[in-house]
Amino acid sequence: MSERTATALEDVLARVLRWGVVASVALIAAGTAAAFAGDAAWGLHPGAAAPPPDLPGILAGVAAMRGDAWIRLGLLVLIATPVLRVAVSAAAFAARRERLWTAIALFVLAVLVASSFLGAAAG
Repeated sequence: MSERTATALEDVLARVLRWGVVASVALIAAGTAAAFAGDAAWGLHPGAAAPPPDLPGILAGVAAMRGDAWIRLGLLVLIATPVLRVAVSAAAFAARRERLWTAIALFVLAVLVASSFLGAAAG
């Protein structure tokens, strides 16, 4: 990989990380503001029902403008950001026909995805 290509790839990867963190912070801040503005589903009140931790439940909560769901979505975006970085790296290496680095990136991506599914299955 040439010096110019490596720098361009580093810039793209930096943007992916930066925008992932910015989006996550914005979602968490919006959720926190909604929660403290009187969202009874926040869970600060005794007997408040906890939202379902699955993605459809979170998206339904976001559509219902529940602060806790916005915070959970922000945390999911934060967790997904490095995974997206690895996927972008794998795609960039594959486009440049760098087999070794593509294989390494795909292996790392497979480990990340498998651990997410195994963690979700475990509870």
